[in-house]
Amino acid sequence: MAVMVAIGSIGSLLAMAEEHQKEEKVAIFSDALNHASIIDGIRLAERQRAVKLYVYRHCDISHLNALLSSCTLKRKVVVTDSLFSMDGDFAPLVELVNLRKKHGFLLVIDDVSSHEISGLFMCTFSSQMSEIILKLA
Repeated sequence: MAVMVAIGSIGSLLAMAEEHQKEEKVAIFSDALNHASIIDGIRLAERQRAVKLYVYRHCDISHLNALLSSCTLKRKVVVTDSLFSMDGDFAPLVELVNLRKKHGFLLVIDDVSSHEISGLFMCTFSSQMSEIILKLA
């Protein structure tokens, strides 16, 4: 939910201007299997003509890299769920952080689904997040 609010807020802030120029838009790169609330937030921003949406294949870092490389917009945001609740798989968070270093985008991780995970899966996820936080620092 926080991601949807953040993306909607980006759209609302950018929509305050009378006209949007190409360089004012934000490029949003969304995993194909992101939660519906994320997609709804992006659609709201799209309706305001505040963003250009790129959807990359589910957890496909190579496809995301190609899309980022071909994008001419300066402001880029990559949005992903940490845990894809319908499939039960995790986003490749370490690879996303490494890609962030290359392209300099804002990485938004929706972590709402992972609070239901316990035991070994939670330990695995916590370990990934610790590594990511250390890499970002």
